[in-house]
Amino acid sequence: MDFGNFPGLRDPTAFISSDALVYRYHPEHGGIQVLTGIRQEEPWSDYMTVPFGGYINPEDTNPPVAAKRELLEETGLVTEISHVIGIYGPERWHHRLVYNSGSLKAIKTNRPAHIRPVVTCVFAAKVTGGELTESSEQKELSWKNPIEVVRYSLAFDHALVLRDFFLMERHPVLREDARLMLRFFR
Repeated sequence: MDFGNFPGLRDPTAFISSDALVYRYHPEHGGIQVLTGIRQEEPWSDYMTVPFGGYINPEDTNPPVAAKRELLEETGLVTEISHVIGIYGPERWHHRLVYNSGSLKAIKTNRPAHIRPVVTCVFAAKVTGGELTESSEQKELSWKNPIEVVRYSLAFDHALVLRDFFLMERHPVLREDARLMLRFFR
């Protein structure tokens, strides 16, 4: 893409990415589960990822399309976006998860989540097809209960995303509001 002589577009002050947290309901394993993976690339190599995604490409028509493309590339799964979890950034910090007395909290650390300013649209998605497959970006793909993820070190600011998703799943009004937000991306 040629932006001519306009430096603000050639060198943006923040990059845009699109991620999706994949979830399913599994009654035999405690209800809701989220797809997790272990990142194989820097930054955050060998840390767990909960949403999967990446930068929006010029051919992506909107953020949900980018998130679905990234999910397919990283996990082999075809998905349908169900609702918006949130929009994060550009200043983002690494967080760790703490679960106490039925409450899932994200505690800010002193480590930046990214090496550059990034704004990320994060969506929740359900699997509609494909086959779970490791990629050059993700390994050890598996389904986990959100509370089970607390014991792992998460990449980027994924602890915030998981906390926000967990809150939405426990509050139907929040989830319905998040579903209505999808209209802005169509």
